[in-house]
Amino acid sequence: MSENPYQTPDADIEQPGAKGAFRLVGPRGVSVGNGWSWISGGFDFFKKSWLNWILTIIVWFILMLVANFVPIIGQIFVMLTTYVWIAGYMAGCRAQDEGKPFEISYLFAGFSHNTGKLILLSVAMAVISVIVMLIVMGPIALSLVMGDDAAASQSIETDPLGFLLPFLFVMLLMIPLAMAIWFAPALIILNNLSIPEALKMSFMGCLKNIVPFLIYGIIALILYILAVIPIGLGLLVLGPTMIASIYVSYKDIFIED
Repeated sequence: MSENPYQTPDADIEQPGAKGAFRLVGPRGVSVGNGWSWISGGFDFFKKSWLNWILTIIVWFILMLVANFVPIIGQIFVMLTTYVWIAGYMAGCRAQDEGKPFEISYLFAGFSHNTGKLILLSVAMAVISVIVMLIVMGPIALSLVMGDDAAASQSIETDPLGFLLPFLFVMLLMIPLAMAIWFAPALIILNNLSIPEALKMSFMGCLKNIVPFLIYGIIALILYILAVIPIGLGLLVLGPTMIASIYVSYKDIFIED
């Protein structure tokens, strides 16, 4: 471990085709039961460096909390860096996979490799999400985006059905968006793909594994309910486990050792 745990690591993020690099293949379809093995595999990553995983989650949470208290600039920072942080976790998982310890510094790995792509990805996803909400939900979505919670609440109370149906439709539209973004940070930081390539491969990877992802989602929901029971402390275990499970599923679907 480096003397400064928050120093951006010199992560061994290799370019495609480099000696010892994982070879990008697929995306391939996997067995239904792999939906569970992704989560159990994520827990294995957590167990190996559980303290640093928990500390990293806490540091990330504090950074986001502080940023959200800073008007405008803080919200912009959060929007710009959403997938930069996720990519850092993927780099940390890659390091663990190579037998190295997971260090807190990997949280910041996305700020030293393909940062521009990751920021642009974060912005693009935020903008698309807002546009979808505005088109489908109209004034309510506009109130939420502008931070006018009172106006949004009044609109919902006045016409709850008029809110519910568009809301469900937005959730439906968000599914393909989630499929496109799920593996994109890993594909960008670990395989150096362009944003369009990463989004396309991520979408196809999810599409080819709909049933395993359904199992994965059901199990994750059950675990989340159990995790929040002890004053939410279970999330300190479930959070790292689910983040690492993204890497496990990425490797299962896209990578050949």
